[in-house]
Amino acid sequence: MKVSKLALLVGSIICSVILIYGAALIMKGIKGSFLFANGLFDLSYFILLLVVAVPIALYILIAGDKKYALSVVFYTILFLFILYIPIYSVIVSAKSTIFIAAVLGMVVVLTGSSHMAVYHHKKNN
Repeated sequence: MKVSKLALLVGSIICSVILIYGAALIMKGIKGSFLFANGLFDLSYFILLLVVAVPIALYILIAGDKKYALSVVFYTILFLFILYIPIYSVIVSAKSTIFIAAVLGMVVVLTGSSHMAVYHHKKNN
């Protein structure tokens, strides 16, 4: 499948927006409160969006082969959707800076491990 790096960047940013703000709305419905004090318009949600989107965007820009980048971005976004909401639901009552640091670490680890898994699988085939 032919995919440009720009399409990957835009797609990853859109998925990040859906993930961050969608999870916030879901948790507002379930728990009755947002993670950050000012609701959806809190600057911390935008920072959290950048924390999720920037490592993925940097990988897309650095990756040499677009088909590897597509696989890595797909798996990273998939794992983020699976892991983010349980982590978010547990930490709504905790400190927001700890949550942002945890998500940053999770995104970097998922991007790196997805790259290694995809590259190793493609190299052996």
